[in-house]
Amino acid sequence: MEADIDARFGEDVGRMVKGVRQLLRIGAIAGGHDAGEASRNVAQARHEQVEALRKMLLAFAQDIRVVLVRLASRLQSLRWLAQNKREPLPGLARETLDIYAPLANRLGIWQMKWELEDLAFRFEQPDTYKRIAKLLDEKRIEREGYIASAIARLQSELADAGIRAEVSGRPKHIYSIWKKMRGKELDFATCMTCGRSA
Repeated sequence: MEADIDARFGEDVGRMVKGVRQLLRIGAIAGGHDAGEASRNVAQARHEQVEALRKMLLAFAQDIRVVLVRLASRLQSLRWLAQNKREPLPGLARETLDIYAPLANRLGIWQMKWELEDLAFRFEQPDTYKRIAKLLDEKRIEREGYIASAIARLQSELADAGIRAEVSGRPKHIYSIWKKMRGKELDFATCMTCGRSA
């Protein structure tokens, strides 16, 4: 089959397909731990996930396109599952949070990282996700106004200082809010306020 791909599309595409298949196998190993297995052997499960990430990074060192294809494929799969209200395979959301989102972050693809995290979190903890999403929706106009005001203030101060710059802002995404709430033991309102000064 690989020879067929090489013949039809060229050796370069063939190498990419082979690399993506290797990442799929790595993902199958790393993502195969459910909660029961993790409680049975947390250290072993974590070790295998870190090892899988290491192998993915090695693949990235050889051809970054392979990793980009895999990240895009995972994001598209999660989007499809969310849109069609289907449950992912066991371990897929956890694997996304542990391996794919951090990899997107390392590559500097933050929009992809945020979306991977939010979609995976939506499947990993649906009730918490829905609760935060509802609270965010209730505060959406206030949050958007705050961001627009902060951007205008920064643009004005930069212009006054003779600095040419493009200023943009974004609201915190759901997974990020949940991590801050959990890590600092904050409620939603406090978390949204402290996010403004961070």
